[in-house]
Amino acid sequence: MNNINNIADHDKTSNSLLLRNGNMVLSDAQNAGTDDAQSCTLILTEGDSMKSIALTGLNIIGPKYFGVFPLQGSFLNIDQAQWDNNILENEEIQNIERIMGFQCKKEYKNLSGLRYGSIMIMVNQDQYGSHLKAVLISFLRQIYPSVLQIPDFLVEFVMPSIQATKEKELKEFFTIAEYEHWARGEPDSHQWDIKNLKQRSASEADVCRYFRDMKNYLIILTPIAL
Repeated sequence: MNNINNIADHDKTSNSLLLRNGNMVLSDAQNAGTDDAQSCTLILTEGDSMKSIALTGLNIIGPKYFGVFPLQGSFLNIDQAQWDNNILENEEIQNIERIMGFQCKKEYKNLSGLRYGSIMIMVNQDQYGSHLKAVLISFLRQIYPSVLQIPDFLVEFVMPSIQATKEKELKEFFTIAEYEHWARGEPDSHQWDIKNLKQRSASEADVCRYFRDMKNYLIILTPIAL
């Protein structure tokens, strides 16, 4: 690919950066590709707006063990024809392979040789975000099914969709159904200040709080039954 510079396979010391049309797009973890690579997580985001949120989070968790890469339109627009033709020709699929250090069709019994030990998905909770997540899982299931059997290899970072506050109390809800269930059982729900959150425009304070308590916002996706 002529618009992305090289990341050498199995380079244990390189902090190489991917370029897209001359712009830096990969924020590589400092320990990616080193002897401590298995402790590193690659955050794959839905576009640049979600990448900005992830980078804000890095102010809390630091860049030592976390890298960030935004997935763009060519990934989101993968359709059945591409799957049937040759998914490995998709540019963003190639980027993920190079960043992670995947070797095509290799059976992974452990994380040895990978530049990152896990992948974390950050997407909006809408149809586009759901599609991106489905495409990523389908790609791994088809080309690298063995990594989907490694515990905690694939996780999703989920931010709340609705926030309810009353004085110093805070409640967060990740789906409308979850909020409505609470509201029906809360006789004083009308006294709460309800805020519909848009993940793309999450406040810096909220993002920092999410990452400070990261474990409360993670959904573990692997192992996945094949």
